[in-house]
Amino acid sequence: MLRSSSSFLPPCVVLAVIIAGIALVHVVGDDDDVVPPAERYAKLGGTIDVIHKPGCGHHPHGLDDPAPVVAFLVRHASGAAAGGGGPAPLRAD
Repeated sequence: MLRSSSSFLPPCVVLAVIIAGIALVHVVGDDDDVVPPAERYAKLGGTIDVIHKPGCGHHPHGLDDPAPVVAFLVRHASGAAAGGGGPAPLRAD
């Protein structure tokens, strides 16, 4: 049975996100005992960057240096805008 990387997301939502080609970034503490790392998203064919925070649990959230997350956003926004895969840009209509 397929399980999501979080108990908050049912498997059908996880599959819909993968089918839509939505890339994820997951910042996770190596000692997090609340939310497991989401590497299984990649095993199912999804695109995900997992950024590990050594010595951290579930808190504190975020990174001291947001550069890796910004690089992920720029890389995937550029690919979608150029028609290089990924979801279509959001529309405000």
